[in-house]
Amino acid sequence: MSRLKEPGYFSRHRVRESIRGANPSVWTYDWYLSLFADAKPNHLIVGESSTSYLRDEAALAEIQSKIHDPRIIAMVRDPVKLISSYYHFLQFSGWETAPTLEAAWRLQDERCAGRVDSASANRPDTLAYRNLAQLGAQTERLLQLFPRDRVLVLISDDLGACPDALGKRVQDFLGVNYDSSLELRKDNSARAPHIKALSDVVKRPPAWLSAARDRVKRTAGVRSLGIRTALDKLNVKKDSHSIDAHLVSELQTYFRPDVELLSEIVGQDLVTRWWSR
Repeated sequence: MSRLKEPGYFSRHRVRESIRGANPSVWTYDWYLSLFADAKPNHLIVGESSTSYLRDEAALAEIQSKIHDPRIIAMVRDPVKLISSYYHFLQFSGWETAPTLEAAWRLQDERCAGRVDSASANRPDTLAYRNLAQLGAQTERLLQLFPRDRVLVLISDDLGACPDALGKRVQDFLGVNYDSSLELRKDNSARAPHIKALSDVVKRPPAWLSAARDRVKRTAGVRSLGIRTALDKLNVKKDSHSIDAHLVSELQTYFRPDVELLSEIVGQDLVTRWWSR
């Protein structure tokens, strides 16, 4: 797998130009290919995992044009839980400024039209939760661009419920010998900062600190110094978030047609599976 967990190269056009301009060398195709430099002759397949590609038609088109015979794995989940997870993750990251999930949802008309109210978001499109969570429409578009036998759609719930079976499906799809020692696990659990002041400095550093950091990164030719990640680990606590019942009902009503479409694609009644509990 790529040395960088989520490079997002094919959706780089969604990143603020000021961010790309500060480190132009790390947004080139040569840089992207260098992420797989550790691959050896015995590695049959190389890959990466970027969550932004499924919702980005331009990214999928570029993958189609640049990557020979790609195998694509899309993992989908309950859009209500997805929105809640994204909201709290982006709030933790300093990108989300709305005080509550409901307040962020009320901003969706503006955000989906490209009018994002956060100057801290490196990728403003991530705040358009209504677009982000249309997984049925996104998966349908994916299957219009790539052959069905080159696309595997997985349900995220299965990662916790039956990881071994899911791992075998993935390996069978990729055409590699089954390895029962492969460990699949959930990552990026809901998080919140222990000390918000420290989180704010890490996510939104003052201008002088940001300028110094960028100079070091340009000199080193890297996208990250690892300082933010290290401080995050020290300052993070696991957190869980409930959604008010009236907002859950509103979100389920909004996303029901899209979940019904996704149900047809995967051959499962996801409306019942996700929302009948």
